[in-house]
Amino acid sequence: MSARLDIVIPVYNEGPNILATLGSLRDNVRTPMRILICYDRPDDDTLTTIDANRAMLQGLHIDYVRNPGRGAHGAVMAGFAASTAPWVIVLPADDDFNGGIIDGMVAKAEQGADLV
Repeated sequence: MSARLDIVIPVYNEGPNILATLGSLRDNVRTPMRILICYDRPDDDTLTTIDANRAMLQGLHIDYVRNPGRGAHGAVMAGFAASTAPWVIVLPADDDFNGGIIDGMVAKAEQGADLV
């Protein structure tokens, strides 16, 4: 399955939040997707939290993208550079409530909307 959507999630020590966000994506998004976790430092607790809970996240295609710089802007730009899908969404690491609108956003984009 080829991803039609890449979801770029910039992170910095989001271990306490990331599982709820990823769970929301798993439970709500049906568009074939890849999740790009964009981080600055290899000791970021987001990465260890995801790795320790891979069984719970089964079915999600999650890739790590190292930000060569620092900060949220650099992480988002690194995610864009790594993206290969026709559509890209940037999602905050603590956003566990908007998963339900993502399929509709992709549908609008595919229908030719100028902005979603």
